[in-house]
Amino acid sequence: FIQYTLIIILQVQYKYLSTAMRILSLYFISVLKKCESFSINNPSSLNNRQSQLYKGVFSTTMRSFERGSACNRKMSERHMTPSSSNGVDNNDAIENRMIGLQKEKSESLKKKGEYGNDNVGEASATSVQKHLERQKELFDNLSDFFNSEDATPDEVKPLLSYLINKVLKEILDSHTQGIMRHNTRQRAAKGGDDNDDNISDKESSKEFKILDVGCGVGALFPFYVSEAESLNMNLNIVGLDLSPNMISLAKENAQKLLEETETTDKHSFAFENGDFVEILLGENHEVISNEKSIIGYNDYSVALDEQIVKHREQYDGIVINACFGNFYDPVSVLTAASKGLKNDGIIAITHPLGAQFVKKLHTEDPETVPHNLPSQDIFEEMIRESQPLSMYSFIEEIESPDDENNYTFQIIYYASAKKVPQITIQNTIHLRGPVDSGYGRGGKKLGVPTANLPCSLFANALQNVPTGVYFGWAVIEGDGEKKGRNAIHKAVCNVGYSPTFDGEENKEKIVEAHLIVNDGDIDGDFYGETMRLALIGFLRPEMKFESFPALISAIMNDKANAKDALDLSTYTEFTKDPFLINPQVHHWLGGKCGDESASYEFIKN
Repeated sequence: FIQYTLIIILQVQYKYLSTAMRILSLYFISVLKKCESFSINNPSSLNNRQSQLYKGVFSTTMRSFERGSACNRKMSERHMTPSSSNGVDNNDAIENRMIGLQKEKSESLKKKGEYGNDNVGEASATSVQKHLERQKELFDNLSDFFNSEDATPDEVKPLLSYLINKVLKEILDSHTQGIMRHNTRQRAAKGGDDNDDNISDKESSKEFKILDVGCGVGALFPFYVSEAESLNMNLNIVGLDLSPNMISLAKENAQKLLEETETTDKHSFAFENGDFVEILLGENHEVISNEKSIIGYNDYSVALDEQIVKHREQYDGIVINACFGNFYDPVSVLTAASKGLKNDGIIAITHPLGAQFVKKLHTEDPETVPHNLPSQDIFEEMIRESQPLSMYSFIEEIESPDDENNYTFQIIYYASAKKVPQITIQNTIHLRGPVDSGYGRGGKKLGVPTANLPCSLFANALQNVPTGVYFGWAVIEGDGEKKGRNAIHKAVCNVGYSPTFDGEENKEKIVEAHLIVNDGDIDGDFYGETMRLALIGFLRPEMKFESFPALISAIMNDKANAKDALDLSTYTEFTKDPFLINPQVHHWLGGKCGDESASYEFIKN
């Protein structure tokens, strides 16, 4: 027990140590783990309950250690025990062989002179298509190599196993959390017991649909099957690749795999030849996406092709392994992923050889690999910019034991994010004005306190704001005599025309704010009173519902999603906005963006 406690202390405190102390810590961890008197897998040294307890603690500690080592060390700091030097040499040899082969094929394409040297940073329909054609021909030419044993050396297989195990666990965990959240909301709506979080048999036996982007010849397929079996998951895997030759070989390999593992009743494969961004966003999205709205890329009002629709909100997981740097525009890849994932789905960007290997590829052959893998800060920034995604994991090193229980650090790359209902809009919208009586549909028909601000109050400044459901913070100004005045309340708002009410649609665009409050928090209605509203996030486009109950159900879901989002630190920070806490700010009592009765402004987030 003392030995194990020392291991935990050394691992947890690792990130706070100097370089010299880190190396010394690794040595002690290695020595302690060699001790025959202690083994979490040795029945003679621990009873079953102790073994399970230690395994649980060890697993939790390792997860913490992965996060700590990834977040607190630079890639160049590779601390390994002497026994790992051969592994480093082998990895270098693997990297050099792969880089050399890709560069050789790439140079042969240059000599043909078909694709030119378009700058990837200057998006045009021609440059995007040339890039895709080049990728397609290059990897068609490399398909035989990737179908050989040399493409997946034995040293890489444990890393691929780790990466797939990691993503499947995250998909399963996120899905379970989503079910529990839904059940909690259902019970709360019915006034039931909040403590029953049981998952139904139907939910626990679900088939998980995964899109393997750049699947190649199916290098990940054996690991999907083996890790899914260990986690008792059923998988429906869709392999997608730009190269027809790769897809042809992937189909053959998938069929052989299912037959050899006798898992045809548990797992299935389907295949599609094409570009990931195109199948989800349409051709030349990289060019079109330059014209973004306040909610980022907006195609809600566009009639979408059937081929695009069939991939929208279909996947529990999207895995982009060893090809993220090859895409023309990384942000478009994340946008495509956010459109393809279901809520609570996981996108994982992975590479078994790590970011440094991709950097080498980029340096040697920038036409094929125009981008590096993003650092943690850059990845967070990319998903924060108008993407309905939330950071989940970021790992660049893992600790791995060898046959003699010596622990080494292995360089990998794993960045994942979860699909969430909300998007942080690019500009906070500040609105201040008198509450209008509206159309009498708020508290009376919908059962929620409602405050309306007509667009005309703000010189039609909201005309270019996309219609849809937003959320933010609201203040009803007052002298303190009425309860709920001069307090900051959560709010979910529809900006639009209320199309569900046939014949009663709004004549102009209206900001219809539903305040998320408990019974008795606010006295009376707000008609004629002044409201300050800060819109900071977007949930969904405005839509016409088939029935009034369907609308009520959507509003309740919007309220729950807005409430959950506004509980996050990202959005609670906005309650410190002077606009909300200081009603005497001169700008809002008549200024360049309105007058004393109604003001507005857009502030870049």
